[in-house]
Amino acid sequence: VPAYNEGRQVLVTLRSLVASDYPAHKLQIIAVDDGSKDRIYLDGVQVGEKNVSGKMKPTVHPLWIGFDPIEIANYFRGAIDEVMIYNRALSAAEITALNNAQKAAPAVTPGVVAEYLLDGNARDTGPYRNDGVLTNAVATANRFGFGSKAMRLNGKDAFAEAPNSSVMNSENATISFWV
Repeated sequence: VPAYNEGRQVLVTLRSLVASDYPAHKLQIIAVDDGSKDRIYLDGVQVGEKNVSGKMKPTVHPLWIGFDPIEIANYFRGAIDEVMIYNRALSAAEITALNNAQKAAPAVTPGVVAEYLLDGNARDTGPYRNDGVLTNAVATANRFGFGSKAMRLNGKDAFAEAPNSSVMNSENATISFWV
């Protein structure tokens, strides 16, 4: 997750959330940067925010899913599903609607620049097809119990990587995923 663009606090917050004992029904985590605040949502409800100054800075780094790209450590252990990256900051109402819609079936909101369903591969089903590769990740059932529709990360050396892409270097961003 390229949360490092806006500082260590967002990364620490996301680490804490995914390390927690999340509910058996799965948990949607959304991080939003609108240029003035970083906000964290769990299952459509805002649970934290911090002030930031200015727009996100472009990066030359690839997109990493499943570990800390700053320290090349802290590999995520668990299943991750439906990573969606937007080129804009979603509003609280849009986040609530996205959470409600995805409880029943996947939904796509305008502005999606990448969508990684992680259903056995790191293919980007979004409009720009910025496909990635999986390393040591294993296909697993998603939050609805459908087999091979999410990826399981071992907390040691499993991750997904996609090349850096100009479409993901927007001034604002939202990333949504289920764990």
